[in-house]
Amino acid sequence: MDLYDAIEYRKSTRRFSTKKLKPQLMNNVKAICKEFTCIDGYSNIKAHIIERGHMIHLLLGGNCKVKSPHYIVLSTDEDDDYLMNAGYCCEDIILRLTTIGVGTCILESKLSDKQMNEILKEEQMYVDLCDSHENSDEFRLDIFEKEEKVQERAVILIALGYPEKGEELFRTSEDTSERKPLKNISKGFQKDIQWIEILERTGLAPSYKNLQPWFFLKGKDSDYIHIYEKNQNKKYQELSTISMGAMLCNLDIICKRYNIDIKFQKLGKKDRFGKKYFISTKVSYNPKEVENN
Repeated sequence: MDLYDAIEYRKSTRRFSTKKLKPQLMNNVKAICKEFTCIDGYSNIKAHIIERGHMIHLLLGGNCKVKSPHYIVLSTDEDDDYLMNAGYCCEDIILRLTTIGVGTCILESKLSDKQMNEILKEEQMYVDLCDSHENSDEFRLDIFEKEEKVQERAVILIALGYPEKGEELFRTSEDTSERKPLKNISKGFQKDIQWIEILERTGLAPSYKNLQPWFFLKGKDSDYIHIYEKNQNKKYQELSTISMGAMLCNLDIICKRYNIDIKFQKLGKKDRFGKKYFISTKVSYNPKEVENN
């Protein structure tokens, strides 16, 4: 299974087994947390593995809505578009985890800065202790240097592990998760079979409360697709923007499969359709692909 396939088969796991991941599988998870892809080379996202999930349970208490044996904390500086970029990276990570058979669930991070520093410090001490016993630095998680506090904000929490017995890891044909019909989330693609396929698959991206806040408009200049975000109340706005980032990751992966190059650009378009302008993507077709169309 590759990332393209994972988009179709990945589903949220909400009930996890208490069984911890096998060591080699955990090593693969650690490697993914070092190698994930960011949007257009953006590099301010960090993925911190929390192997001892009970630490998250203790810190968050009732705010921990999904309990799992392990978690990943995504943190970032609060610079321009940090929520969109965090969503993009999060989707890349969970799709990679899907390809190796690890269940995931994206959660809103309720960790304060103090709690994040506390848990990362505890986790680093745990990793150091494990390393000292094993006499190996392979796959060591260098979260931050000793005495240094993390300055980033925790924006996303990913629960991960094996699904509980009876819980499906992959989406099935009986899956009942509702997706908005393409006519409700796009305009200008009615006769473009290729882009209908691309956008339908792109729309499988996870979104908070299944809001699916995206809308796609084919520009008058066919080299551009303009993307809009449904207006949300203040309570959901940050989570909606993270969902938009996850959708962009899907779009990027799918277009690569179709031999299409895309580049995201902010063009300052006006709000339309009761939605706010979010971003545009410039589309470039591979010459061979154009010949076949």
